[in-house]
Amino acid sequence: MRRIVSVLGLLMSAAAVQAQEIPEAVRAYDRAAEASNIEAYMALFTADMVMIDVGRVFDTLPGIRQWALAEVIPQGPTFHPLEIQARTQDYHKAKVRWMSWEVLYYFWTADSGKIRKMSLQYQEAGTTERLPVYKRLPPNVALYFDAVKAESVEMLDECFTAVPKLRVVSRTFEGREGIRRFARSEVFGGKYELLNLVKADEKEVLIHLRFTPRGWSSPEPDALYRFQMEGSRVRSMDLQYK
Repeated sequence: MRRIVSVLGLLMSAAAVQAQEIPEAVRAYDRAAEASNIEAYMALFTADMVMIDVGRVFDTLPGIRQWALAEVIPQGPTFHPLEIQARTQDYHKAKVRWMSWEVLYYFWTADSGKIRKMSLQYQEAGTTERLPVYKRLPPNVALYFDAVKAESVEMLDECFTAVPKLRVVSRTFEGREGIRRFARSEVFGGKYELLNLVKADEKEVLIHLRFTPRGWSSPEPDALYRFQMEGSRVRSMDLQYK
């Protein structure tokens, strides 16, 4: 009996620690979804909220309400956060059990604490090649690889500062729109393999990787990706072959 009580105590302590680690925006989403309360659900979001459900994008509150009434609210208490896999001040990536699946939920919050953007991606949308390297990446660098695998420019935008720069060998792409064009034409649909994290500090991240473009049977030559950081976001990327 003592052993059972002890085990239960450990499990309760672990649950309490996990609950403390879940950010308020995620807990509020959990409460509203579990209550099947559409008004409480919609009150979580900013006026310019964007909801990404795998490949579908809903960027108006009426559109999000309609989606929620059809696909979220009728399901009842099916949203169960399991762990927070990445976080910055305004960004959290959570592994969630939704019905019978494990799903990745990405939350971005405004200064008000409300959710301004969410992305729902099934577990396979996350980058898993060379997982030990991936797990050591800063959150918004890891998000770049998640966004590419999910083929989501809306997620991709969130990696970067307001006016980022991308250099690919000798070509330069300016701003988020330039990076979107590059991703759509040259990166989306391909596969990254992260080989080594060469350097990672608050100012710079350098990754040795291998990339296979969409439709290719073999990868390009190995490359070095250099991410220059500004706070928690990427202000520039420089992609050069080794």
